[in-house]
Amino acid sequence: MSMEFRPEDREMLVNLLSKQAAAYSGGPQAYLQSLVSASALSEQVKMSLAGVWSGDPYANAGKLLDWAVAKGINPEDPRYTILGSILSPLLTGAQGLGVGVGEQRMVGAVISAYRLYADKGLLSDLAMRYGVPQPAVQAADLPAAPKGFADSGGWLAASGPEFAWEGPTEPLALQGFFQQKPPFQDVGFLMRGIARAAAVCRIQVPKTGQQGTGVLIAPTLVLTNYHVLATAAAPQIEENAHGAELSFGNITAADGTEAVGQKFGLAADKPLVQSSPVDKLDYALLRVEDAIKGQQVDGKIQIAPLTTDVPAQGMGLHILQHPGGSAMKIALSSNGITSVVKDKGLVQYVTRAAGGSSGAPCFNDQWEMIALHHAERATWSGSRREGILLCAIDEEIHQAVTDDQA
Repeated sequence: MSMEFRPEDREMLVNLLSKQAAAYSGGPQAYLQSLVSASALSEQVKMSLAGVWSGDPYANAGKLLDWAVAKGINPEDPRYTILGSILSPLLTGAQGLGVGVGEQRMVGAVISAYRLYADKGLLSDLAMRYGVPQPAVQAADLPAAPKGFADSGGWLAASGPEFAWEGPTEPLALQGFFQQKPPFQDVGFLMRGIARAAAVCRIQVPKTGQQGTGVLIAPTLVLTNYHVLATAAAPQIEENAHGAELSFGNITAADGTEAVGQKFGLAADKPLVQSSPVDKLDYALLRVEDAIKGQQVDGKIQIAPLTTDVPAQGMGLHILQHPGGSAMKIALSSNGITSVVKDKGLVQYVTRAAGGSSGAPCFNDQWEMIALHHAERATWSGSRREGILLCAIDEEIHQAVTDDQA
């Protein structure tokens, strides 16, 4: 097995290792020797590194990384690559070699992006531990809806309100918008995606049986769709908001198991801060109980950065969502935006989404939130989706967000 590291990713790892080596009490050489010693490598492999170290931590870190990349799979434990084995002590803290939470997430992103663990189970565990969202799947692969909650159907099922498609209708024209997704091998891109995943929650509304997705945009404010909380049979949105449950960090593994998320209720006195009905901007701004602030200190839950910039046709659009109420999934599209209707506050796209994804945040390539996903329709020529531009919503909620951040 061989791999080719992007120069910026190699530099990031070399800088991390050299920084740790320079600060090590026994000196740079001792640090790297300890790192290799703590790895699940054979004595023969370890001995092949004897005598190669110098007093320069940066040069040593580069030598170690290049050597490990060239070696490929670890013959002592084929579940790992050699580099995966060497990086593992940074995550486990073996022999006191652990790094901080931020550095762990970076290492986790590198291992995930380059598949430095050859075992799918290990990669799944890593994804759950560090919040790496998994790619969106077909609805047939999703679990059944929880008892008492609506089954949101498949990719070809309609979800959200009706909308008029402004983009191309011919299959060949639409096909041009289904370009290859951005590569997960771009570690920086994946790391930003992991950070944004920490802002996304699954919403369940017991009074209506509805479920959807929401995103934290201020310390105690979550944005979702109006229609997630209000239905034709139960239109009392403020009443429905009482008892709603938000769950952050629901990441799935390849074997179908799901990480236990952080669960919160809404503020008891005024859970609904602002809203706009379905036929207008279709949003609900909810206030979460104050306990959520305690989970933002160490980054377990984060606030999504917003932008009021208006995207353009052909730009990338990426959605973090809970389709069908399942664990979080990520849908990537390098040029998924088909049309922008600024005067109506709308953006339309072909990036994958499904029922239960209503209220999901839509991000640009810089992982800034640009829209709120709210509807999908299927036709003979393919599925089409629509979101509400954040610049339109921001005009109404800006003051509330500013006050909450104060």
